[in-house]
Amino acid sequence: MIELFFDSQEYELILQDSDYILEVESAVLVQGRKEEYPGPYQVSPRLSGDVVLPTKDTLMTDDVTVKKIPQYEVANESGGITFIIKEE
Repeated sequence: MIELFFDSQEYELILQDSDYILEVESAVLVQGRKEEYPGPYQVSPRLSGDVVLPTKDTLMTDDVTVKKIPQYEVANESGGITFIIKEE
């Protein structure tokens, strides 16, 4: 017996044929037709504001990668370290 949940309601799927085994590791239930997200799948953060990817109500085919903010440190004249946000 497999239990299925849709909109907080429980349903059961019972396999009648003992010759078959159904194994579900993960599944996505899509109600209606969903458009595939066209991208981008890589984004660079901004200091000046949010970056919004228009993914709502779409099907995504890959993970989103948020790139590392370019940064480095240098010693300064006061004996401390200056943290710089940009490419070296």
